[in-house]
Amino acid sequence: LFSCSTPSPAHELAEQYDTMFLLNWTYNCSQFAVQPLLRQGMPQQLAMQSAIQMCGCTIDGFRRDISKQQLLMMSSEEKNEFSAGYAEACLNKGMGWTRY
Repeated sequence: LFSCSTPSPAHELAEQYDTMFLLNWTYNCSQFAVQPLLRQGMPQQLAMQSAIQMCGCTIDGFRRDISKQQLLMMSSEEKNEFSAGYAEACLNKGMGWTRY
């Protein structure tokens, strides 16, 4: 049997983000994030896996701290600042990019 059930989110803000919103966000982020990895010579599949891991970690930071409504009201500059902070935290945890 196949089940799509997952554990409950750890924080109520995470519940505000619907699945399609998260899938589109992750896809768009990973398409952007994979480019520097490919330029470094990382194989396509490994680069995409690394980009998705980094994007997932970064998005989880947003979901933990910021409601979807707040996110949608942010300027591009604010989103970029928060993204950089969350990405740095992910790198410090050992998630995502490494030099290939």
